[in-house]
Amino acid sequence: MAIQFTEDLLINHKGLDDHHREIYIQVKQVLSAYAQGNGEFAALNLMSFLERHVAKHFAEEEALMKLYKYQNLQQHQDKHNQFLRALRDLRAEYTETGPSMHFLVQFNQLIMDGLVLHIGREDKQLGAFLKNNPDYISQQKRAS
Repeated sequence: MAIQFTEDLLINHKGLDDHHREIYIQVKQVLSAYAQGNGEFAALNLMSFLERHVAKHFAEEEALMKLYKYQNLQQHQDKHNQFLRALRDLRAEYTETGPSMHFLVQFNQLIMDGLVLHIGREDKQLGAFLKNNPDYISQQKRAS
């Protein structure tokens, strides 16, 4: 499956958009490694990257939602929490069983559903909200 970070995925917040681009770059590297038979190593690298960066990213995203009173904040937080739990569970599975086929399939599903589709759906909805939020627009004008 080819994935590409496109302009329509931008949420109009430089920091978060940069995070999303980096996530896509990392996921593309994993998919490329899968195709070359090096999926295990790439999956572990991506898992480590996510463990280091995604909680901070989620916190920044949620702070932005709170600040501008995003109506879907709770649902969005729930998705973030589900992702973090699933990531912890997969790390525990890997620690116990190693790189099983089940682990690789579950990890791939988490990445595609929990990140790629999340950015394309939930984060894109947040972007539409921000683009139409007068307070956010005003703040962006003052910042530039």
